[in-house]
Amino acid sequence: MLASDSPDEDWVRRAQAGDRRAFSELVQRHQDRVYRYLLRMLGSHDDALELTQDAFIKAWQALPQWQPKAQFRTWLFRIANNTALDALRRRKLVEFVPLEDSFDAPGSEPDPERQAPNPPRLPINIEAIARPFLSHGHSNSTVTGR
Repeated sequence: MLASDSPDEDWVRRAQAGDRRAFSELVQRHQDRVYRYLLRMLGSHDDALELTQDAFIKAWQALPQWQPKAQFRTWLFRIANNTALDALRRRKLVEFVPLEDSFDAPGSEPDPERQAPNPPRLPINIEAIARPFLSHGHSNSTVTGR
């Protein structure tokens, strides 16, 4: 099918001339397919709805750049795809914050172990620990590391 044979081309040309009703017709024709495409990409009904709207807003803003050599549907799906990829990149930036970075974040709860008084320590019998080493010929300085 040539672009000139496209049923969307007349609607696109009218929308490029500022006819909002023509663009509404394009939205009606394509929104279900765009939504289903984004739902498969994102896996979330709410995200797919939001990004479907975002994709059509971007298409409206970029409509002056559309050329008849490209089918409107292909052009629109490229916009939807890029919108979803941008959202997924942003999601990764948010979701993959290293855990150790979040512990020292301002406003985070203090570490309860750091605030608790020192736990009682068990008495250590140094001689009982060192005796096997000393009996095998190690010096006191070797055993104690001094």
